[in-house]
Amino acid sequence: MNVRRIVMAANGELTGRAEDLLLKAVVDADIIHGIDGGTRHFLRHEIIPTLVTGDFDSLSPDERAYLLASGTDVIHTPDQDYTDLEKALTIATTRHPDADITIFGGTGGRLDHQHSVLSTLTSFGRRHRIQLVDSHGTTFHAQSGLILNDDALVGRTISLISLGAVHGVRTSGVAWPLSDESLIPGKRDGTLNRITSTPVVIAVSDGDLLVHLHHAPDAARVSIVTDDQMLQRLIDVRWHVLRPNRPRSAAQFDIDNAPGTVHILASDDAGNPIGCATLAAAPDGSLQLRGMAVNTNHQGSGIGRAILQEVCRQAETKATPLWCNARLHAIPFYERNGWVTEGDVFHVPDVGPHKVMRFRGVSH
Repeated sequence: MNVRRIVMAANGELTGRAEDLLLKAVVDADIIHGIDGGTRHFLRHEIIPTLVTGDFDSLSPDERAYLLASGTDVIHTPDQDYTDLEKALTIATTRHPDADITIFGGTGGRLDHQHSVLSTLTSFGRRHRIQLVDSHGTTFHAQSGLILNDDALVGRTISLISLGAVHGVRTSGVAWPLSDESLIPGKRDGTLNRITSTPVVIAVSDGDLLVHLHHAPDAARVSIVTDDQMLQRLIDVRWHVLRPNRPRSAAQFDIDNAPGTVHILASDDAGNPIGCATLAAAPDGSLQLRGMAVNTNHQGSGIGRAILQEVCRQAETKATPLWCNARLHAIPFYERNGWVTEGDVFHVPDVGPHKVMRFRGVSH
C-alpha cells in the first residue's frame, strides 16, 4: 500500500474548526489512526479507524472488542516510558517514513500536556512531515527551511515557537521580518506576526523551530441589527462571552434601545450568532464601542477583525470620533487594528482593569 496521508486523533480537545477539518481530512486519508481514547473522535462520527494504538487506559474493553470485530488493527503499547502520541508516531513513521501525518486532538487541557505534545512534534518533525491541527491553526516543524507559496495566506497570522534556543532565524513575507536573529524562551519570541506577501520564507541556522499558522478567517456575515429578535441573539453572545457567570440581565445595556445606538451582529454560514458589538452615542457627540465579543470557538479566526472593520466604517461614515474602554488583554488586538491607548488604567466594577482606546482613523 502506497501510504501518502495518515490522519491521527489523540484524546485532547477537538471542537469547532478542528472537528470540521478532521472530517474533511479523513476523506483523503490512506490510514486513519486512533490514539487510545482519541479513537472516540472517529467513532462518534461512525468512522472506523484503520489502526488504534495506546496503553488503553482510556479506551474500554468493549470499545476495543468492537474495533477488532470491525477489522481495525488494535495494537497495545503499554510502555510507560513514552507517551501514547510518541508510540503512535514511532509506529507510523517506522512503517511509512515518507507519509504526511496530521494529528487532531493533540492540544487543550493541561499546560504540561501541551508542552509534551509540542516537544514530541519537535522531535519527530525534524525528520518527518507532521502537522498538529487545533481550532486555531496548524503547527509544524520548520525543518531545514520552509517556503509557503499560496496567495491565500496573505493577511493570516503566523507565529514562530521555540522550545529551546534557535539561532540564525531569517524570515520574509511577513510584517516584522527577522534577519539572522535568535529566538530564545524567556528572552525573545516570534509570535503573532502577519503574512503580508508570498512566498513566505523561514530559514534557521541552528535549533528547532515550530511554526503555528492560524487558520483562514471563518466565513461570517456581519449585519446591522434591525429587529428585537436579532438584538436578543446579540445579547446572548454578550452574556456567554462577557458575563458567563452572571444573570443574563447583566449583559443588557441601558443604551440598547436608545436613539442612535447601532448594534452589529456576526453570524456563521448557518445563521448562528458568533460575535457582536454595539455603538452608542456619548454625551460629547463621539461614538463609544461597547460589548464587543466573539464566541470562544471563533476567537483568533478573523471574526473580531471583521466586526471591528464594520464598527470603524460606521464611525467614518458619520465622521465621528470613535473610542472604547478596552480590557487590558484586548489592547493588542485593538492596536493591531489601528487603535491607540489613552490615559491610565482604571477599574470597571465586577469586570476588571481597562484603558481608554481611540480609533486613529477618525480625528478627535
